[in-house]
Amino acid sequence: MSTIPSSPSRIDGILPRVAALPSGTLLANALRSRSRLGRRLLAALALPGDEGRDYAGLTTRGRDAELNLEAYGDLAYALAAQPLDGGDQVAALAMYDRLARILGSAVPERDQIAHVRLAALFGDERRVKTLRRTYPELPEAVVRAAEFELLRSAAPDRPERFFPAFGAFAGWRDVKLAESGPEPSLLG
Repeated sequence: MSTIPSSPSRIDGILPRVAALPSGTLLANALRSRSRLGRRLLAALALPGDEGRDYAGLTTRGRDAELNLEAYGDLAYALAAQPLDGGDQVAALAMYDRLARILGSAVPERDQIAHVRLAALFGDERRVKTLRRTYPELPEAVVRAAEFELLRSAAPDRPERFFPAFGAFAGWRDVKLAESGPEPSLLG
């Protein structure tokens, strides 16, 4: 990946070769190398003619019909799973909202899971409920994990509100929070 030129005109020149790669190859390489350039290439594929500038700005650019939804989902996943900048996960959440609006329950499962996890990470209970209706086939473990994350995000300094429910879900019958210790979430 490091030999790929970074100027927009040169990126456009290699897009046909990148587009011909097997599905998921560019995403895998971008994640493995923590590559901003890989994200720019995904953005350029996601919105042809946009040249991959400001990949996080793809949340609103272009008409829905112009988007290559597979590349758009791959870019959202890269931003969600491996944020390189402070706004990457916010951008990924907005991109997933757009993808859900376009595809509904046809959003690939990987992206449904990432979407729900991001909404829960940001403590957005209302969005999580909406997504549960949008994605009715979500695995129950994902739904439960989102519920636990919402509990944790509502009171991050009070693990006693979250831990018993999570422990029951995980089947941890003899694990308790320590009464005292250097960290509030130290397991006893």
